[in-house]
Amino acid sequence: MRRTKETKQEKQKIENSKTSGKRKTTRKYKTRKLGIKVKIVVPIIIVNIAVCVLMGILFYGTMKQGMTQMGREEAEYVADIAAENIDGSIVETLKVGGEESAAYRVIDKAFEEARTGASVSSIYTLYTDGKKVYYGVEADDTDHIAKVGDVYRVSYEELKSVFDGKPYENVVLQKEGNRSIIS
Repeated sequence: MRRTKETKQEKQKIENSKTSGKRKTTRKYKTRKLGIKVKIVVPIIIVNIAVCVLMGILFYGTMKQGMTQMGREEAEYVADIAAENIDGSIVETLKVGGEESAAYRVIDKAFEEARTGASVSSIYTLYTDGKKVYYGVEADDTDHIAKVGDVYRVSYEELKSVFDGKPYENVVLQKEGNRSIIS
């Protein structure tokens, strides 16, 4: 075995001496830290992620706007049904503390019928004395239902156009617990 090793070493020395007179050309290859595939794939992935994020943001905004619009339309529809079913002369007979009166029950029943099958949580009538705004009849899903004569949270100045016959719309969605409120 030893002889075989020596023989191989000797053969290499002989070959090296034969080529020592000739010029050796060795090429040095530049080693790249990142391959060309990585240089192409990584920017494509980054662009795809950016496009997906932007599409998600736009989709969310469009869905929120569409759902808000649908909520407004449903609220207007329920309000129109309730307005058709309520006689204005009955509303005028409401008195403070009259939650047990026949007029109150008739209006409350009309509100409940209008809300049936809709996702409207609250509907109410309002009246004013020219200085403040007060609740009339309120149909609500919560435990807190305003009584006739309770002061409304929005000032008369802000709602003056409503009492002149113009619609009022609060463009900002209000959050109350898990609910979104459109006025």
